[in-house]
Amino acid sequence: MNHAVAGDAVPSAPRATLAWVLVALAALNTVAFVAELTTGWSALPALGHVLNPLVATLAVVLCWRAAQHPTTPVAARTVWRLTAAGMAFIAVSIGVRLVIATGASDVPAPAHTVLQVTGAVLLAASIVRIPLGLRTRTQKAELTLDVATLVVAAGVLMWHLVVTFAGGEITRATVSHVAPVMAPALMAVLLAAKAALAGSGVVPRRALYLRAVSALVGGFGSAVGVLLLSVRPDVDVQLLLNPIASVTIALSAHLQIADAARAGAPAARPRTFSTLPYVAVVAVAALLVRTSVQDAPDRLVVVAAAVTLTALVIVRQLLAFRQNAALLSVIGTHERQFRLLVQNSSDIVTITEPGGAIRYVSPSVLRVLGRDPDSLLGRHVLELAHPDDHGVARAGVASVAGTPGATATYEMRLRHADGSWRWLEVVASNLVHEPHVEGLVSNARDVTETREVQERLSHQATHDALTGLANRALFGDRVRAAVSSAAPGERLSLVLVDLDDFKSVNDTLGHAVGDGLLVEVAARMSAALRASDTVARLGGDEFAILLSGLDRDAVDAVLARIVDALLAPVEVEGHRLVVRASFGVVDGAPGDDPAELLRQADIAMYEAKRRGEGGFQRYRPGSRPLGSPLTVEDPAPQDGVDVVRPTGTRASDPAA
Repeated sequence: MNHAVAGDAVPSAPRATLAWVLVALAALNTVAFVAELTTGWSALPALGHVLNPLVATLAVVLCWRAAQHPTTPVAARTVWRLTAAGMAFIAVSIGVRLVIATGASDVPAPAHTVLQVTGAVLLAASIVRIPLGLRTRTQKAELTLDVATLVVAAGVLMWHLVVTFAGGEITRATVSHVAPVMAPALMAVLLAAKAALAGSGVVPRRALYLRAVSALVGGFGSAVGVLLLSVRPDVDVQLLLNPIASVTIALSAHLQIADAARAGAPAARPRTFSTLPYVAVVAVAALLVRTSVQDAPDRLVVVAAAVTLTALVIVRQLLAFRQNAALLSVIGTHERQFRLLVQNSSDIVTITEPGGAIRYVSPSVLRVLGRDPDSLLGRHVLELAHPDDHGVARAGVASVAGTPGATATYEMRLRHADGSWRWLEVVASNLVHEPHVEGLVSNARDVTETREVQERLSHQATHDALTGLANRALFGDRVRAAVSSAAPGERLSLVLVDLDDFKSVNDTLGHAVGDGLLVEVAARMSAALRASDTVARLGGDEFAILLSGLDRDAVDAVLARIVDALLAPVEVEGHRLVVRASFGVVDGAPGDDPAELLRQADIAMYEAKRRGEGGFQRYRPGSRPLGSPLTVEDPAPQDGVDVVRPTGTRASDPAA
């Protein structure tokens, strides 16, 4: 397997291979040791003397790699440097023992002891340097009590073991014999407890457990070795325990690299609950029962240890109760704060099943939609949605349904209890994978007023403020859209309308009357058109009409209706007015130039206006713009221009 670190692939096969080689060598050494005890074959101890320094040396290599690996946190590198240095001294010490055992050289005996003690001190220092991940004084006190519990329990258990091994008699000689045995063992328990109970994420959890095992094997190995010397001076138990301790340290270094590379840089995490102190208390309790039944000579020592452990456990539980009470108080405060925030929030928080059934809805739904939250539970979320928005809602939910943690934002209308529709902006999140939610969470915010303001601003930007008709910009967009999207063969008609003598209304009756007249003209034009047609006010008394899908006769009929409607008297502020308008008509087809169509309609409109009779004229090729010699000097109609009088009759010459 490969581990990627900062974009670089770091092959791990050699490290894995080396770790398995160490395990195999330790297994071979164990088999050789057991075989030597059972068969007495003299060649087997020599094999153990060779395997011991080899395993220790390979462990140094792995520990140094862990210290140098880029995935190893900075705080952990010191731990593994000290470990590598300690194992290096242990390896040299074992090598010196090999030299002494073979008689190849005269090495002073203290040299081996100094090297071994130095290595043990460095290994102990490496465990001490492991960060605890403690943040509060209470956590530190709890760890101290847990470690003390383990040390006291281990001490009394070892005391009983040694006393039993010594024949059950407690004398001054027994105590002096037990002290050097228990000292390294208790130190091993202390270091193992530190490693096992450390709660930081700097060193992976599995690596910490292996370091605890190595500390126990090394410490108890020394104690067991001292005890066995009095019974089997020919057996060197260190030949068995040293490779086991070296392999556990090497495997912990391998896990430091493997776990960190697989999960990324581990984040610091709080210390977790451990059952080790309670296991120790149970073991001492069992020992107390045994020594009481057997009336063992060390019964008082066991009783004292049991009382001490009881006191430690009581203090530990009091601290736990105090911490739990503080946590419950904090949780209660946060719960009340959350409840108040949810109840007073303007957002509606909803949890729905993947199928759409509402499982929870916040109380704010009463304020936003006027509905009781309990009445919505179990109902489908789309029951309140506007039918036109079902597709939008389904698309939004579908976009997040297949991806845990995905979010989508969309807007939809929901029915208020009073029957009105409210626009809501919904942010949907997929939390189906979260065990405490297991559903789709939606946060909906009422944006009705915002949309109304936006729509009003959009309407104002595209419509005439006085008449409410489309303005010049919107009409131009409609014309361009019509000529670009019309089907082949579809007819388009563009009409420009100008009110005759409108200026005199403003000059004689005032602008208020003129505005009232324009509003009435706009209403009559709109009433004569279809919903699909567009009528616009281009400015002043000038209007425009866009008709689509009508043949020539139908267009003429529509315009005749408008002409007749405008001739009906208009009552504005007590004034009775009659409106006459001039219309210029041009027929268009898909692909025509909108600007050219408007120009042609303008020519036709001014031609109708020049005649002074109202009505409408249709543009044909050959018509000339206003200001040409023909339109100024010759009052007769141009060739190719139809004139429609206010009554709707058409003539091709002035006499018509």
